[in-house]
Amino acid sequence: MSESNRSDRIRDLFDEVVALPPEERAARLAEACGADEDLRREVESLLEAADARGSGVRRALEGLQPSEEANRESAAPSGPGEIPAELQVALAERYTVVREIGRGGMA
Repeated sequence: MSESNRSDRIRDLFDEVVALPPEERAARLAEACGADEDLRREVESLLEAADARGSGVRRALEGLQPSEEANRESAAPSGPGEIPAELQVALAERYTVVREIGRGGMA
């Protein structure tokens, strides 16, 4: 199998398995990979990284959910440059948050 075909296979399998509930992933990987242990290990490694990164982002985003009281008081954004530390930490591996450019679903 060529390197580009293998990369495509890894990406396709990852995309399929990451969408499954965590308890179903191992069985699907075993079925899809068969005797190809290298393929299984590659996809498992990607899944672990995605879960670790994703959980940090999810925790940070959950912390950003406004309370009902905050929704009633004001929908206005906080002052410029006020980026929650939790969000900066969750995104630090891949991004540097410089400033907020908007809020809400279309930001």
